[in-house]
This record gives sequence, structure tokens and C-alpha cells, in this order.
Amino acid sequence: MIVPSCSQVEILSHPSVGCFLTYCGWNYSTIESLAAGVRMVAFPQWSDQGMNSNLAQDVWKTGVRVTKSEEGTIESHEINRYWELVMENEEIRRSAKKIWKDLATEMQENVGCFSCQCLVGSFLRT
Repeated sequence: MIVPSCSQVEILSHPSVGCFLTYCGWNYSTIESLAAGVRMVAFPQWSDQGMNSNLAQDVWKTGVRVTKSEEGTIESHEINRYWELVMENEEIRRSAKKIWKDLATEMQENVGCFSCQCLVGSFLRT
């Protein structure tokens, strides 16, 4: 089936999704991945994406950041290597599923909101 658009939140929330290849933009990709408990392979391009991918890898432990070549590209076999690394790493799985998804669920239940502003406020309080 081909559709003109779909909800990224619904896709990331599906139980068969194990990892998300993302640029790591804050407003949607990063927040939605954290809230859904989905691990990330981060491929930042510009702006806040570099910082967000560093947070995902080094602080939150919910993914890895790809290393680009000097030309700014990455080969498909390297993407596969990062994908396998993320999918096989127990710490990353546990951080994504347990810590962040539970925090987002608790916040939604207690605050009654699931917007980016509510998630940011909740993350800053942890």
C-alpha cells in the first residue's frame, strides 16, 4: 500500500519497529523516538541535529551517531554496521525502552499532555 503521508508517531509506536535512522531533529524525530522508546541511528546534517545526536549517544544512551567520510557521505554497509550495533546493544535497548518510554508514559498520564513542550519540560526535570 502506498499512502501520501502517514503519522511518524504511529509508525514509531508500532511494536515491530526496533530502530530509527534519523537526522535527529529535535521537534519530531528525537522527541518522538524517545517517547516511543525506539533506538536511534543518528545521521545529523546541520543545526541542532549534531547536539541531539550527541545527547542520544553519549548522555541518554538511546542510539549511536554515524561517522561520515570526509565527503560527508556514508556507505550502506556502514549503516548496516551501526544498525546491528544498536539492535544488539542491551544498554541502548534498555535505555530507550525502559527509561525514556516510561518517562513519556508517566508524563502523559500525570500531566495529560504529549506535546513537545510537555516532553521537554519533563525531560528537564529528570
